[in-house]
Amino acid sequence: MRRRAGGFTLLEAIVAMTILGFALLAAFGWISNNLAALGKVRELALEEAAVTEAIAQLEDTDLQRSPNGSLLWREFRIEWQAVLVEAPAAGRSTLGARGLHELALYEVDLAVRRGTRQIAAPRIRIVQHRQVREAADSG
Repeated sequence: MRRRAGGFTLLEAIVAMTILGFALLAAFGWISNNLAALGKVRELALEEAAVTEAIAQLEDTDLQRSPNGSLLWREFRIEWQAVLVEAPAAGRSTLGARGLHELALYEVDLAVRRGTRQIAAPRIRIVQHRQVREAADSG
């Protein structure tokens, strides 16, 4: 009786390599799709940060003096057009007394662009305040 030599036959090695190849191909496809999705998520997060920055910049802008304007943030161009909705009116304290500030309501059309592509165009309302009198000294 003849004993079989240890090891794999050529056919067994080819089958094993084929199975391994298909497994690696599937893993590569899965990793590739996840990397593409991660890149898209990063782009969307940056675009969301640009819109957030645009709104923050508008809150610091005197819309009465600059109802239209634009600025650059990173590679984004932020443009706005503000329209007065409610004329400036005296603010009130929580007790109903005349406040220190005058309040005005603006409706702002915002455009955030990256190159030639517009990524967001929200219409928002912003209340702006301006101090018009000093607090009375009680001492």
